[in-house]
Amino acid sequence: VKSFLKTELPADIEHLESSFIVGMVAQLQFAAEPFKFFNSLKSARFAYLHDAFPLQHKISCIYLISPHRDMDAYSKGNFPAFDLIDLLKKEKLEWGILTNGRKWRLYSTLTPLPYESYLEVDFADAGEEEYRVFWQLFTLNLFIPDEYDVTPLEKYMEESEKEAQQIEKHIKNSIDEILESISFGFLSYAGKDKQPLSEEEKKIYFENSVYLLFRLLFVFYAESRLLLPMNNSQYRQKSLESLLAKAKEWIDNGIPNPDGTDLWTAFRDLCIYIDIGDSKLNIPTYDGGLFDSKEHDFLSDADNQLTNQYFTKVLYRLGYFQRRKNLEIKINYRDLSVRSLGSLYEGILEYKLFIAEEDMVIRKADKKVKIIPQSQAGTIKKNDRVVEKGFVYFSQDARERHDTGSYYTPEDVVNYMVQNSVRLGLEERWMDFLPRVQQYERELRQAVNDDTRMGILKKFDRELLQFVEEQILTFKVMDPAMGSGHFLVNSLNTITHFILEALQCRVTISDGPIKHDKQPLEIDWNLFEHHNPEINLHPVDWRRRVVEKCIFGIDINPLATELAKLSLWIDSTAAGKPLTFLNHHLKCGDSIMGIRLQDMLTYPDNGEKSDQMDILEHIHKKDIERIQEKYRHLLSQDSDQLQNVMAKKLEYEEIEKDHFLNHLKDVATLWLMISFKVHGNNKLFDSDIVTLPDKQNYFAILDKAQE
Repeated sequence: VKSFLKTELPADIEHLESSFIVGMVAQLQFAAEPFKFFNSLKSARFAYLHDAFPLQHKISCIYLISPHRDMDAYSKGNFPAFDLIDLLKKEKLEWGILTNGRKWRLYSTLTPLPYESYLEVDFADAGEEEYRVFWQLFTLNLFIPDEYDVTPLEKYMEESEKEAQQIEKHIKNSIDEILESISFGFLSYAGKDKQPLSEEEKKIYFENSVYLLFRLLFVFYAESRLLLPMNNSQYRQKSLESLLAKAKEWIDNGIPNPDGTDLWTAFRDLCIYIDIGDSKLNIPTYDGGLFDSKEHDFLSDADNQLTNQYFTKVLYRLGYFQRRKNLEIKINYRDLSVRSLGSLYEGILEYKLFIAEEDMVIRKADKKVKIIPQSQAGTIKKNDRVVEKGFVYFSQDARERHDTGSYYTPEDVVNYMVQNSVRLGLEERWMDFLPRVQQYERELRQAVNDDTRMGILKKFDRELLQFVEEQILTFKVMDPAMGSGHFLVNSLNTITHFILEALQCRVTISDGPIKHDKQPLEIDWNLFEHHNPEINLHPVDWRRRVVEKCIFGIDINPLATELAKLSLWIDSTAAGKPLTFLNHHLKCGDSIMGIRLQDMLTYPDNGEKSDQMDILEHIHKKDIERIQEKYRHLLSQDSDQLQNVMAKKLEYEEIEKDHFLNHLKDVATLWLMISFKVHGNNKLFDSDIVTLPDKQNYFAILDKAQE
């Protein structure tokens, strides 16, 4: 293999194949079919790989491009990774190889992001380790399934996932202590650690502890995936990675100034850089709300800081875990999937902050967590944790907590739901578009020369983009109880991948348990093969558009709303681009209880309509249309540039402050209070509603609300 890789590679693809690739494939012990041109453009060649001669059992595919072509090209007709994945899907294969002779990449259809996830060995400057890895991962026996139809490559992937699960388990088991350190650190710095707190104060400290945790997680993910400029030496000195290194040093050797705020100040400054950008550090402006000092003014208040004593523990817990007694592992967040956020953090969404009135013992038992006064706990067990008097702890109530207080849906269930709802809905729209494609097919068959053909294809591409804009980017997915956004993240990826398939004219209709009512038209897609560099197919760019156009969610828990934003941001963030503005897409509210506009014109008890119904309906219509128009304009804007994000923020704030809209919401709240006979001192219509109004007073309030 070394002797092959040290030779000079020919630039011509057919010569590269015959003089080099065929020999390499044989050295890797595959039995290969004859190589073919991928399509009429003749810019790539491929061959299906078998386990032996005679060629009866396909196990992989190799896709070859010439050395001068970009392996990371993302345009229509020039997207090597897409072509390879498409070839694998056609034969229901799971693993494939993309190479230009010098770089070799291993792709899999099993990953959530198949066009972007790969393992690469680059022989441009290879050492012994690269050759060893190449031989261990690219040879035939790694692709051959065992009696359970599992390949060694899948086992490697499973081992990798188990490693990630160990990390997730560590973070999940540490999350209480991390939040406790943050919350108590804030209270201690503010001098409130020995004072009684109101329920509202407890809520503020808990929620902002979680917001700080979300910020830390985003930066850990962003730095590990090079979405922040870790290759910039000045940035590295200020990075969260450098703060983690300092925290680790202090854990090992002692904290030189426990009462100082060195780490906190440095991280707060880093958040400011990320929010507003810094050209010297090469940090783009991310904005989006997560780092906004106005949205989270608690975290930018000088009275709310963490001393080194507490922040060191927080960073260390998030950055390292003990695999066994003498083996400490640094956590690489690049290896953790976005969906793991849900399993880790949905459990904390229903927590409340409590302050121990005496020494308490947190003890796991029978899938529940008991919180017992130490005076009643008896012998302290190995896995017990003692919370000292005056310190904080978290639970749904003061004495008991469910061990897994989350409603996290397993990945395979979410995938099934998305494929049999979102994917099928997109396919229906594609099949409705095929008659237009058929007309272009007839025109292409009748084209008299290449110029005519290219003119038809350019026109077709314009209509194809129009189809994506009008039919795919108008497809709405709404999760009424979104939690961490697991379903929405999978839907986001599914819609994005469908757009890539559509623009490449490679849509495959699902063959699952739920069938379409009609069959797709037969189209000769070979006639549509061409390269159009003006059509960008980068998955990240399309994910950003999809999340802004198609993805919506509701949750009654405000922290769930923030967690879903975090999940979608991590999945759709692009280097150098601001975070997408999602406040109007992911809303905190009750998705079950509510009323229609026309219901407001009736009194809840008897359904009798107001005498002013016609006038009120006219006012409703005029003002509702005004609000709807504002929302339509807001939804039509992209977030590619900072000024777009800022404009959307201002527009959204204007809508949220709209006098008519807020009074309309108050009418709806009042209607529900009457309907469910909920009494209480509620602030509605800029005043206190102490008693529920009768019918006459309700219609008077309704009339006045729309003045």
